[in-house]
Amino acid sequence: MQGIDLHEFDNLTRSIDKLIASGKEEKRKVLDRCGEIALSELQKNIGLRVNDKNRKIRSFQELRKGSKGGYVAISPIKGETGADSPGAITNYLEGGHRTREAKLYRKRKTPKKLYVKGYFFYEDTRADLEDKVVNEFENLADKLSEVI
Repeated sequence: MQGIDLHEFDNLTRSIDKLIASGKEEKRKVLDRCGEIALSELQKNIGLRVNDKNRKIRSFQELRKGSKGGYVAISPIKGETGADSPGAITNYLEGGHRTREAKLYRKRKTPKKLYVKGYFFYEDTRADLEDKVVNEFENLADKLSEVI
């Protein structure tokens, strides 16, 4: 009887199944490590750029993870809303903000500078992370290649 026997490939299919099973967990671990690295880099950049002696601005930042392990992000903490919320303060410091204009009847004169430049700590952290994150994913690829 003519036919093709695919039992020769059972070893390969077992390796692929093992790779897929271990790959999801390894991906979750790598993303967790990348998130921790990103958070520490962001907090370092905030400390270098912003006068944050009490670590208040750094405490506003949090690491968020996806429920299925395929997503990691850093953002200001959730909860409060409004002009003085952690998210708004982070946005003011990141991108800059306007200041009030001087009024004639005020005793204290506001500075003539009407705009405060941003510190761009998120943007600089994003640029600094590329090498570190690529290194983590290369380690993941090496681990997965050993499984095969």
